Amino acid sequence: MTVNTFLEKFNLFDQSKSLLQQIVFEETIEKKVRVFVKRDDLIHHLVMGNKWRKLKYNLVEAHKLGLGTILTFGGAFSNHLLATAAAGHFFGFKTIGIVRGEELTESSNSTLIKCSQLGMELVFVDREAYKRRSNVKYHDELLQQFGSIYIVPEGGNNDLAIKGCGEIVEELSFQFDYYCTSCGTGSTAAGLAKVLPDDSKLLIFPAIKQMEEQSELILTHSKSNDKVVFIDKYIYGGYAKSNQLLIDFINQFPIKLDEVYTSKLFYGVFDLIKNNYFESGSKILIYHSGGYR
Repeated sequence: MTVNTFLEKFNLFDQSKSLLQQIVFEETIEKKVRVFVKRDDLIHHLVMGNKWRKLKYNLVEAHKLGLGTILTFGGAFSNHLLATAAAGHFFGFKTIGIVRGEELTESSNSTLIKCSQLGMELVFVDREAYKRRSNVKYHDELLQQFGSIYIVPEGGNNDLAIKGCGEIVEELSFQFDYYCTSCGTGSTAAGLAKVLPDDSKLLIFPAIKQMEEQSELILTHSKSNDKVVFIDKYIYGGYAKSNQLLIDFINQFPIKLDEVYTSKLFYGVFDLIKNNYFESGSKILIYHSGGYR
């Protein structure tokens, strides 16, 4: 594929269905706040939300370098693996997934089946080997094993990912008082923090208990650390854990949400609204990063 053909295809894909949707509930009217959702979940049914944001400039870089194979890392149910497999299929890259769990196979679950169907070569490693996924020497071993490959970190978490996530703010037609996002690896929040308007605050809703590395990443990229607020009261047991409260919230909410990230984010924002966290007249942006239950 020529550079021009690649970019034409890239630009066509990147003209997403991403929308800004206002949510009006009784509490938003009562508390006199305006809530909008950045609907990045509508970008693509497989390469949605922040998965696309984090992959897009990595794909461009791989193409510029003339590398036709993307290698990345993920767990058994990794949406990042699936998004990478789908993006590779769409843009003509070969993809390799290093998967945590030597007991797994290509048919262990629906995520891995879809990855395989999209052409991703799945390589299963034990958990000790997987711990080396960020190790430079391990990357050298992978280069020797697979040849000319472009390595994307687990979750797509690198500087190019942060650049892509920064465009979330840049695309908006007006400024908000509060920008709210969930947080796993921290790259989405770091991208938002890097371009946060001066008069705004970034509210980060972690999906995991241990946030030391993520916090350092985010605050390193932040324009103003006193504008970044971590709200950790809605983790509900930790990563990928849920409860009946969240399930009920998902079932009644007018937009599709998932149990890992977005339900905790959206529930948290509306709970803060009920409890007068936001000043009257506030404009609040919730970033929907994709993922459905």
